[in-house]
Amino acid sequence: MNLPIKLGGDSPKVFKFTEYFLKSRNKPGHVDQLTALEAIANAIHHELQVLDKETRHSLVGMVEKHPGKYIRVILLQDGETIHNAFFDRTARKKLR
Repeated sequence: MNLPIKLGGDSPKVFKFTEYFLKSRNKPGHVDQLTALEAIANAIHHELQVLDKETRHSLVGMVEKHPGKYIRVILLQDGETIHNAFFDRTARKKLR
């Protein structure tokens, strides 16, 4: 499934979702597609995670639906495929 979202530019950016993301939505602490997209649009922190053979983008954002909670979204190296999104209880300490 691909969903467009407007991120500061004139044209919307289209995000894709991994099979893992789509299957893990029912796990406790994971968020749905629209919440993940809103967290990306409202990102307050971005870092690159270098793994063995690939790099992933890790963004932290907040959404109106869950005030005071941080949501971490993991994007694959292409910056367009959402692999995971979850409530990050440690983000507040890390962002100080």
